[in-house]
Amino acid sequence: MKRLLKSKRITAGILFAAITANMLGTTAYGATSSNEVYFKVGESSYVVNGVEKEMDSAAIIHNSRTMVPMRYAAEAFGAKVNWSQETRTATIIHGEKEIRLPIDGNVIYAGDKVIEMDTKAVVIEGRTMLPLAYIAQSLGLESSWNGETRTVRIVEEIVNRNQEKVEEDIEDGIDENVLEDNLYIEGSVSKVFDINAVILENFKDGTISVSVGMSNASANIKSIVRPKGDKPPTKDELMATLNTGMVNKGRYGGYLLFAEDLTEVVKGENILYMLSYDIDGVEGASDLIVSHEFEYPIKD
Repeated sequence: MKRLLKSKRITAGILFAAITANMLGTTAYGATSSNEVYFKVGESSYVVNGVEKEMDSAAIIHNSRTMVPMRYAAEAFGAKVNWSQETRTATIIHGEKEIRLPIDGNVIYAGDKVIEMDTKAVVIEGRTMLPLAYIAQSLGLESSWNGETRTVRIVEEIVNRNQEKVEEDIEDGIDENVLEDNLYIEGSVSKVFDINAVILENFKDGTISVSVGMSNASANIKSIVRPKGDKPPTKDELMATLNTGMVNKGRYGGYLLFAEDLTEVVKGENILYMLSYDIDGVEGASDLIVSHEFEYPIKD
């Protein structure tokens, strides 16, 4: 797969309702869950929580360290990467953490800490490759190496917040007058979905892969696609669908839209509506209907 489309616009309608469905085993409130990412040397694919994704270059060994393309080193666990050509520095932001990696140096700046590396980033065929283990360490993630399979495993432990904190975060952005509404209301901004982190890609056999970032919480997701201009779905309509994905806090999570999920899609402008529920493992905590506008068919 290739990264093809970022969010043009995400707006939100207010929903706050009791939800009980959980097809993917959301952890109970207060529990700890984890994100897992696998990179295999020599392979251009990697695996995020069981979902296989594609890079535009394979992971390599350089100076005895596993190196992967800069963009994927960050995005694999939901971080954002910015590049400054003037200073030749990569800045990676993951939740509340920010690290800076000068490409020509052997250090990483993580807050007020300086982490020395035994290698440097390397540019190969125009792609900046970063040392995966050091990136993970700088962001507080756990990494391990399997020499037999030549695979790096990165794990991010997530401690779910309690229900009071979840509801406080959500209600900060909710108009009390429409708290119980069952409708999509354009113009509100979700505090759960990352407004700049929705990606749609062609997958295979007519399916579409959806990746979405969550800035503040983990949640399950329901979704419906409708042509732009058609009536938006209600909460009940979204919850009646079988399509379910799960996204963990501070990262991308992926799920697929199959043929039966695309029966209303038309050539041209369409809108993907998504609802987050069971937020941070709190059964019954749901947030917003969020919309993502996209063009169909998606171009390769």
